[in-house]
Amino acid sequence: MAQPTIKDVAKLAGVSISTVSRVMNDSKPVSPEARKKVLDAINKLDFKPNQLARSLVMKKSNLIGVIVEDIGIEYMAQLIRGVEEIGHLYKYDIILSSTYGDDNALENAIEFLSTKQVEGIVVISEDISAEILVKLRDNKIPFLLLDKLHDFKKINTV
Repeated sequence: MAQPTIKDVAKLAGVSISTVSRVMNDSKPVSPEARKKVLDAINKLDFKPNQLARSLVMKKSNLIGVIVEDIGIEYMAQLIRGVEEIGHLYKYDIILSSTYGDDNALENAIEFLSTKQVEGIVVISEDISAEILVKLRDNKIPFLLLDKLHDFKKINTV
């Protein structure tokens, strides 16, 4: 059986789709009885919102892209863990990519993360070319470079 949709919840609860959305997002007032019907329908159907569709509508993915030079380097794993721990505090998940020092892999990772609509990118690498920095800047996704200080203007480094 297919995953239930918001339409299925609305039909079972006998309310509109917008009412279901309001209950789920707690965005506008809904009568207590309508709220109960919606919550009961969600529980009965074991409804789970489609996070991809939700991120498209809300324009918020709660994803941070993390690009590392090599995940096998111990201190990089510690940095990733720190990014992930802080992300979880703010309800963000990470998408991790490892480039193994290859500029083409780094460019591909940036492009991939852009298609996933991440809200920010953290690049952990000692060696990034000026061309890559320009691509990151032109990408319009906020980014931070860890592991090396760069003297370029308007680039955040740690």
